[in-house]
Amino acid sequence: MGKLFYRAKEVIDEMVPIAEGRIEGTTIEKMVKKRLSALTGGYGWGLLSIGRKPIDYTKLTTHIAYMYRSFSAHADWVCQALDHASIIVASRFKKRKIRIACIGGGPGSDIAGVLKFAEEHQLLDAKFEFTVLDREEAWDEVRDALINTYEGEANTTTTYQLLDLAAGEPWTDDWSFVESDLFIFSFVLSEVWSFNKSGSVSGFIERLVSKAPKGALICYVDNGGSNFTPLVEKEFDGRKDLKLIGSRDSDRLFMDFDEQCAVIEDAYRGRFGERPKLTGNVALRVWQKI
Repeated sequence: MGKLFYRAKEVIDEMVPIAEGRIEGTTIEKMVKKRLSALTGGYGWGLLSIGRKPIDYTKLTTHIAYMYRSFSAHADWVCQALDHASIIVASRFKKRKIRIACIGGGPGSDIAGVLKFAEEHQLLDAKFEFTVLDREEAWDEVRDALINTYEGEANTTTTYQLLDLAAGEPWTDDWSFVESDLFIFSFVLSEVWSFNKSGSVSGFIERLVSKAPKGALICYVDNGGSNFTPLVEKEFDGRKDLKLIGSRDSDRLFMDFDEQCAVIEDAYRGRFGERPKLTGNVALRVWQKI
C-alpha cells in the first residue's frame, strides 16, 4: 500500500486541472497560496474566539491546499493514536465488517489513518464501512479521489452524512452511525469549541457516547496545549462509561519516518511556496466504551 504523501499527490494531480478550469483571471498557484494563507490564519489561537466565522471549506483550491499541507500529517497521527492502544484496537478490528464514523472527516484523512493502521497490523482482509459526517458537502470530490487510490488494496465503502456540531439537537438526521466500532474526532473539536456557548458540541458528545455500543472506541487527535486539551478532557475524562486506553501529548509530534514528503514537495513546493506539515503540537487520546 502506498504512503500517505503519494496518495496526497495523486489527489492533487487530479484536482489541479479541475480547479484550473473553474478559476478565471488568476492562476492556480496564486489561489492555492491564498488558501494556504487563509488556513494558517484560521487555524491560529483565534479558533477559540467567540463569534468568529467558521473556516470556509467550500472551494476546491482550499481542498488542494489542505491536501498539500495537512492531509498526510493528520492521517498519520490518527494511525499513531490507534497505535497507542494497538492491542485493543486490533482486537476490535478482527471482524469481517468494521464500521467507522469520522466526525468532521470531510477530506478523508481519518480514512487514510485507519487504513494505514490496518495495513501495519495485517487487518486489511476486513470490510471497512466509513460514515463521514461533516458540515461541508463539497469535500466529496477530493475524498472520492482519495478513496480511488485504495482500489485493489482495501475493501471500503464510504457514505457522506451532513453534520453540524454547532446546530444543536438533532445535529444530523440519521443517528444509525452511533452503532459504529470506532468514532474519530480528528482536528474537528478545536474548530467548534467557540460555537459551544449554548452547549451544542457538549450535547452531541454526550449523546454519542451514551448511545455508542459497549466496546466501541473513540479516537481523538487535535491541537495540543493548555488552550485545547482541557476542553476535550472535560467532556470525556471522568465518565464512568469510558476508559482511557491510549494517550500522548507532544508539543512537537513528528510523522512516522517512513512517510517522506519529497514526492509531493518536489512536485508542488515551487508552485505553492510552503512545505507540507511534518510536525505539530498534538494531543492523542483513545477511549473505550465500557
